[in-house]
Amino acid sequence: MGRQNLEIKADFEGIQTLECSQDFQWQLHIRCTHCGEEAPNPVFLSQDEVVGVPGSRGSAHLVYRCKLCRRESNMNILSEEKVYSHPGDFQRMGVIEGRGLEITRWAVASGFTATAEGAHFEEVDLSEGDWADFNDEANEPVGIYNVETRVV
Repeated sequence: MGRQNLEIKADFEGIQTLECSQDFQWQLHIRCTHCGEEAPNPVFLSQDEVVGVPGSRGSAHLVYRCKLCRRESNMNILSEEKVYSHPGDFQRMGVIEGRGLEITRWAVASGFTATAEGAHFEEVDLSEGDWADFNDEANEPVGIYNVETRVV
């Protein structure tokens, strides 16, 4: 399929930035471009995990064998922007290159941190679409709402 941009959009309340943690994993729903079969479960990609591509001297962040056509395909993370700081607007968070695979959607889950005035929040889980807490330093509620992702 080539290169695909992964973008996120969210609204902030009292939050300045949303960041991917050091051990962040992309949770992706993929389709084989050879036969069109969608993988039954999401796959996970991480910069820290690199595997060899069978029959090649190359490597990839994911090697996947299609359950229907049995072809092996792979994906690589080309770039990660890791910091989202434009609430209300879509912003690119990563670029993934698929060879024989395309991303149909990406899901946000855990693996995020958030920064607010005088505070840092670890383990922000966006799997429900919203996240809320209280900033003791600023004595105000904080939250991340209306989280949307897209693949372009």
